Amino acid sequence: MSLPVLSRTGVTPSAPIRPSSSAEDIMTQLMPLLWRYTGQDFFNQLVLQLAGLTGASMVFAGLQHQQAEQVRVIACNQQGRLCPPFNYDLAGTPCTFSRHSQEQVCIYNSGIAERFSDDHILVEHGLQAYAGLALREPGGQPLGVLVLLFDQPLADSNRIRTLLSRLDPRVTAELRQRRTQEQLMVAATAFESREGIFIANSRMQIQQTNRAFARLCGQEPDSLSGISLTELRAHAAGMTDIEDIVQAIDSRGWWQGEQRLQRADGRTIDVNVQISKIHDGLGIPHYVHYVEDISEQKANRKRIEKMAYFDELTGLHNRRFMVEHISHTVALAEYESTRGALLLLDLDGFKNINDSLGYAIGDQLLIQVAERLRCFSQEYEDVSLARMASDEFVLLFPRLGHGYSATKTRTEQLANALNELFSMPFEVNGLRLHVGISAGISVFPATGVTLEEYLRQADTATHMAKRIAQGRHVFFSQEMAEEVQERLQLFNALQQALKNEELTLHYQPQVQLDNNRIIGAEALLRWQPPGQPPIPPGHFIPVAEETSLICDIGNWVLQKACRQLQHWQQNGTGPERLSVNISARHFHSPDFVARIEALLQQYPACRHRLTLEMTESVLLENLAESRTRMARLKKLGLWLSIDDFGTGYSSFAYLKELPADELKLDRSFIRHVDETPRDRAIIACILQLSRELSMTVVAEGVETQSQRSQLQAMGCPACQGFLLARPMPEEALMTWLSNTG
Repeated sequence: MSLPVLSRTGVTPSAPIRPSSSAEDIMTQLMPLLWRYTGQDFFNQLVLQLAGLTGASMVFAGLQHQQAEQVRVIACNQQGRLCPPFNYDLAGTPCTFSRHSQEQVCIYNSGIAERFSDDHILVEHGLQAYAGLALREPGGQPLGVLVLLFDQPLADSNRIRTLLSRLDPRVTAELRQRRTQEQLMVAATAFESREGIFIANSRMQIQQTNRAFARLCGQEPDSLSGISLTELRAHAAGMTDIEDIVQAIDSRGWWQGEQRLQRADGRTIDVNVQISKIHDGLGIPHYVHYVEDISEQKANRKRIEKMAYFDELTGLHNRRFMVEHISHTVALAEYESTRGALLLLDLDGFKNINDSLGYAIGDQLLIQVAERLRCFSQEYEDVSLARMASDEFVLLFPRLGHGYSATKTRTEQLANALNELFSMPFEVNGLRLHVGISAGISVFPATGVTLEEYLRQADTATHMAKRIAQGRHVFFSQEMAEEVQERLQLFNALQQALKNEELTLHYQPQVQLDNNRIIGAEALLRWQPPGQPPIPPGHFIPVAEETSLICDIGNWVLQKACRQLQHWQQNGTGPERLSVNISARHFHSPDFVARIEALLQQYPACRHRLTLEMTESVLLENLAESRTRMARLKKLGLWLSIDDFGTGYSSFAYLKELPADELKLDRSFIRHVDETPRDRAIIACILQLSRELSMTVVAEGVETQSQRSQLQAMGCPACQGFLLARPMPEEALMTWLSNTG
């Protein structure tokens, strides 16, 4: 490759030295000249004078790279002109001897371009001879090279060999100084990097600091000189003391860890510190500190930890934290031989508030609930509180007692205190909202119970408490677990029954009391497993209602009922009307009205003949939504009936808002209607109300002639019950209708 050249500008050579055949004569003339110069001037004069004295076409000096086989040429003379610095790869060149042998001088008298054909400098310039001096550190590591290249073969190589050997000490000294200067330049650049760096003496007083560290301290670099590290160190729990740090450095030469830095403005910041021990030329120890501001990193870690272990809405711990915390708490209870209790709290009535008033109000209510529970938990020692789900919270009470009875008694007191705590309403955006709690309780530790089971036990007990009555608390028991297992098995079997067509519809006639005319029938679900006794509806329907399976079953019932009603109308048989019970989950499902509309298009004869029965509680879960849905169903031509009327809210106010056509008197009023004046008074009021609202009434559960007569005397329009007929399959209903007719 062609080398760019520089003029001799800036280089002031001495008077020309006459060529001499004696190496001693050359050194006598050369060395006084070279002693006048140092640094880059020395190397420039060296390559210029050597070329003139020896007749070399090219002379260069360079530093060896410590890792790569490469020389960085720092001075080069080619045909009397200086070239700029360049890198010279050693592989395939005569200079490889400097790294792979212990020779001091290597000389090739002739033919080097042919011998080293990969060396482009030799080939391009047609060079013939080579003389190289390997310059080394005191330990023998490669330091650099001094190279003379000739365009003619060398007749006398001894003179060159002696000359190079005599130059070795002086050139080595200059190269070592050059390398030291470059290392200092790199160190100075690093010292003024963005990372905080300072050097301290053995008494841990700052000797020198860079601007980055001074900025961390909020001071100027000069003002930090002489300051003891104890003045910059803010105390924090868990931090390593300076004495321990120095001891660690003395034993292994370094230390790394977190410290807290005291700034001039009074603030403190978390820093990561790396300390290395070095010695100067006199053997005096110094400590180089590399300081990194990690306050933002720690803040980010805290945010991530909060996201992982805290609930965003309420600021309480979340489920993940509580699951892990339970294991520690139970393990501690086992170690201390004490007992504690886990209370899983479920808010009563929260869903109605959330659905009717919106999620914004619901969220504000949850925040207030969390704050009320937080204040409650702070009254007791070592209590943990977490929000587990939308409206579920957990309180974990350790050390309530040593025996089961004492622990249970103490837990009862806590549960009662919680119920009293929620007796006061919450004020949210000017609204007074009442919510209660149902609590499931699991006492720990218990023999044979895994850590994961305590939450499941409390959850099971909570569901049992809500089934009994809102605002109750229930302790988990093994019988409860067995019941849950039984219900799970029943649920799985019911899923298969729906797929296997094991479900059927039975029909109970409805009769007009004044003339015994059949006015309709109610479709009732039955389950007949093959080869087994039938399973009562009161057994399997509550299980289905706990999940979305009730919607699948409800859709199946509607499909079957509509098909049957269509068949009766087309053939002129069967009752004129057919009633179907609708569950709360089914009625409030998003696609309920759309499914009804699709069924009526498939079975048009069901319009004005199909009645949907819903209880008061179903409709009042979300009154506004219920009113809208009922209006849409009425437009489709359906009759709407309020089932079990009188057993729910029984507020006459809501009746005027709902477009219902029928009230069904619950059997609890009918059972003693012929004996109890109070029941008759209630029925009389309902009948009068229905007449005012233009609604019809059907009495359920009529089992005796006396009950029927009393109802008829009171003006009740219609009834159904065992007195008339039990629910029966479609074939039996047809027979009954023909016999009755």
